[in-house]
Amino acid sequence: MEIYNDIGSDSGVVSFQTAADSISIKFKKSDQVYKYTYASAGAKNIEAMKLRAISGDGLNSYILRNVQNKFVK
Repeated sequence: MEIYNDIGSDSGVVSFQTAADSISIKFKKSDQVYKYTYASAGAKNIEAMKLRAISGDGLNSYILRNVQNKFVK
């Protein structure tokens, strides 16, 4: 997994890994890795999450506002 840059030093995200149709996220307060897919969260949301992950800003708040529990279970 790639370390999340966290430009504002205020994120709950530690690391992420992207794939063609998904993004996996590791949060500070959990040992679990959460996988969000096109099927579970929608392609538009996944692509928006990838952009935020790569930029190192806004990923945690985007997840909270848009896809909080839409990970693969």
